[in-house]
Amino acid sequence: TPLPPHVDSPALLRNRRLHRPVLVAVGCISLVLVLLFLYSVYRVRPAAEAPPPPVTRLLVLPFDIGEAKGIDRDVGVELADEITDSLAHVERLQIAGRRSADTLAAAHTGAVEAGRKLGVDAVVNGSVEARPRGLRVTVRLTATKDARVLWSRVYEREAADMFAVQSSIATALARELMTLLNREGRAGVP
Repeated sequence: TPLPPHVDSPALLRNRRLHRPVLVAVGCISLVLVLLFLYSVYRVRPAAEAPPPPVTRLLVLPFDIGEAKGIDRDVGVELADEITDSLAHVERLQIAGRRSADTLAAAHTGAVEAGRKLGVDAVVNGSVEARPRGLRVTVRLTATKDARVLWSRVYEREAADMFAVQSSIATALARELMTLLNREGRAGVP
């Protein structure tokens, strides 16, 4: 006997029972994928857009000279000393002691790890390369909290007197770092 028009057939009821879980599963998977996508987008973005951390405690490590020939092995230490002396006059900036920096450098401790051991906000480090008529110095200011490079520069100087080259680079670097640190202070970075 045929079923009345308002009553569904058993086959139709079975199909509805099978389709409903499939639709719910597809909906749940879609929702999870959308949430994962949004999480990945928003998790990456805040770190990139976050302001740089304030720098009130600083470590200046001796500069690496690697296998450089034609320059004295102490150039990296002397350059770090000149930078430290130049930055010692910046208000609200505390610089870790030279002995601590030398000890950590001698132990081949990485810049960020050295900074974390001494509890500083950032580390200045870099490398020195001999050029035919002077030096090429690469300098980085790295935050110890998240290992982010806050600032970097390359200085090239030509001179016959190595001490004049060191002094010139140290002065230029100190001037740029003081500008950077003062700008952070004026911007209201806590």
